[in-house]
Amino acid sequence: MGFTAPASYPDGWSGFRYAGSGTVGALTLSVTDGTSNSGALYSVGSLNSSERALGALGSSSTIGRFGLQIANNSGGFFNVVDIGGVAEQWRSGSSSAVTEKLEFELSFNATGVNDATATWTKFSALDIVEVQNSLTSNAALNGNDPANFKAFSASLTGFQWESGAIATLRWSDANDTGSDAILALDNFTFSASSVAPVPEPSTWALFGAGVIGLGLVVRRKCK
Repeated sequence: MGFTAPASYPDGWSGFRYAGSGTVGALTLSVTDGTSNSGALYSVGSLNSSERALGALGSSSTIGRFGLQIANNSGGFFNVVDIGGVAEQWRSGSSSAVTEKLEFELSFNATGVNDATATWTKFSALDIVEVQNSLTSNAALNGNDPANFKAFSASLTGFQWESGAIATLRWSDANDTGSDAILALDNFTFSASSVAPVPEPSTWALFGAGVIGLGLVVRRKCK
């Protein structure tokens, strides 16, 4: 996902503390291999590895969310969005009473990832869900181990994404029972299409992050 050292968000992405006893606002990324147990947003991966994922751990002081904005600069509308990724677990929680998740939402009128006044629509198929709910040791895991990750994808419909409008995608953590797991997003993909013809050539862009050709799948491999 384009992480650099020191840890920074990939282009177009941002993260926030939206709840908890700490100050609500933008969060910088912390770095961990799963051994951290503090509420934060994380660049997570194996020690000294450049292959990273974007993760979250909720606590009483920090409940975070991350996401991105994408502008439709095509000159036409889209009414189908395909999103996919890999949900990785880098730390087990301490309770199996609740299956933890990072909840996915989509908005077409948000001014940013943490906009509390926007209209948000939940799509549970794109939630990042705890893979190892039965493990309650509250210990580090290797999120690259096949036992600790699961691919997800969904085709979203029922909207019209107008030209010039910005789509905002976000995943929000919660402070769950006991000590929380670290759940993370890797191998993010995004594409948009329409059942009606769209004028060509067309482009759409990561908001504030350059231009991408129409029909090109956005693949953000965390490296």
